Amino acid sequence: MISNFKKIYFAHRSWIITGILWSLPCVLSVMLVWEYKHFHVLVKEFSVLRNDYNSYLVAVKKTLDDGGGTDEEPFANLRGNCKVVSSQQESEESFDVVNRSTKYLKDCAYTFASKQKKSVAFWQHVIDLYDNGKKVQKNTKLKKRAIKHVRKRRARSIRLSEKKPVSYANLCCQQAIQKPVPKEALFDLPISRDQFWLSSPYGPRRNYGRWGFHYGIDMAAVRGVPVKAAGNGIVIEAKNSGYNGGYGKVVMIAHNGKFRTRYAHLDRVLVKVGQKVSAGMLIGKVGATGAVRARHGDGSHLHFEVIVFGKRLNPFYYLR
Repeated sequence: MISNFKKIYFAHRSWIITGILWSLPCVLSVMLVWEYKHFHVLVKEFSVLRNDYNSYLVAVKKTLDDGGGTDEEPFANLRGNCKVVSSQQESEESFDVVNRSTKYLKDCAYTFASKQKKSVAFWQHVIDLYDNGKKVQKNTKLKKRAIKHVRKRRARSIRLSEKKPVSYANLCCQQAIQKPVPKEALFDLPISRDQFWLSSPYGPRRNYGRWGFHYGIDMAAVRGVPVKAAGNGIVIEAKNSGYNGGYGKVVMIAHNGKFRTRYAHLDRVLVKVGQKVSAGMLIGKVGATGAVRARHGDGSHLHFEVIVFGKRLNPFYYLR
């Protein structure tokens, strides 16, 4: 019984689908015929209006060519039930053609101003619109030019005040300007030569798709490699925790009133603030704390900076 019910159900469903598919073209055909008739009527009306408009233009042109007379003969060719009203037969259905001559508009303005119960200033303003029209127009042009000039200067000042876009050429120029000429090398390498490789030099580099400036050198090494002081001095900064502006765990040593060195991204800090250190003394271990970009592995490295009178310069110029 269930199988018979399924057969009946599928048979009815197939008939319904077939009927819908056959009825759709009929409905669409009826709609297209109705739209065709509607647009056909509109086209006929438009053609009638176009012919009437052309006849009006011909009649007006003929009237103007004949000298603008008021006779009704030039309008005899108008098609349809059109009524021509001359100046002698004005009625409520007639209309006036606007005269746009300056003299006519000036007289109308004077008449209107004289009928209004306004102040003398209003009357003078109406007179100035026509008597000093050229002067007003000239002053308006000068004001527009002044406003445009002010806007240009303001836009230029805003562009100059904004930070210039960083490019590789600008960064290279900045590096060339900062290049010092030391008489002799001052500092030792903070990591032994056989325990690191240079992963990023001093200068411009791309940082997450944007050009930036790297104010130090990165010495890639295994986590825990000893970091030594580059010269004699006093520890003025020793932070063993925190982000610290991207430096992570960092140590800074003041060697004299001119030179300072910074050791960043350390795994451990082994000195304290105020402690005296000598060249080659252990001050920390290589790590990957702070803002570190790791392409492969954990990204452990030492970020080493040389600061001269508060300006971070290329450490290669001062290393032995």
